[in-house]
Amino acid sequence: MKLTDAQKETIQSQREAEKTARKALRQDQQAALSALHNAAAAGANEAELSALADEVGRVHAQQALAQAKSQQAFLAILTAEQRQTLAELKNKRFHKGGVHKEGFHKGPRTAVTQ
Repeated sequence: MKLTDAQKETIQSQREAEKTARKALRQDQQAALSALHNAAAAGANEAELSALADEVGRVHAQQALAQAKSQQAFLAILTAEQRQTLAELKNKRFHKGGVHKEGFHKGPRTAVTQ
């Protein structure tokens, strides 16, 4: 997919702007998981573990939201033709199988639509 120089600059600016927030969320996730593991190792009761697990889930939800917003911002930069090309590339990769973020795929999967 060919991007214009202006699109490339905008994407780079967005990534830089999101970098600090992503780093903070990763640190929050590590801290929440560490607190949960430490509490489990220390013999915390179920209520304490549940509260810590809820915090892990809250941080994960924030990360998912940030990723979705980032994706929206990226797609907003693209032209309709570029979005179509991107969707076709994703579907081609998805149907090809192999390594994917969710794991190994064996054979064709349902098409991804945009």
